[in-house]
Amino acid sequence: MTVELVAHHTGYALLPFFPSSLLSSFCPARRLLTWDVYADSSLGPSKWPANETSFSVTIPPDLGDACKEPGQCAIQWFWYATENSQTYESCIDFTTA
Repeated sequence: MTVELVAHHTGYALLPFFPSSLLSSFCPARRLLTWDVYADSSLGPSKWPANETSFSVTIPPDLGDACKEPGQCAIQWFWYATENSQTYESCIDFTTA
């Protein structure tokens, strides 16, 4: 996955996945990645860790049939910028074989 970060707002970010039916509700999700400090404005883009903008994830193997059909499961990239209280997010659905 690749993220284009143009805003320099320090915050935190998560990359959870869960059933798409729960995407709009607050629900427990499995976190694939977590960044306690994300887009640190004191560093600037050239010094941000590479894994903040380009990363790979491994879908857990214990999903069974839960994600076999399109639209059943999604990965959400979520970034909360604490400097200006803004939320940025994007989602993509996925299937497993």
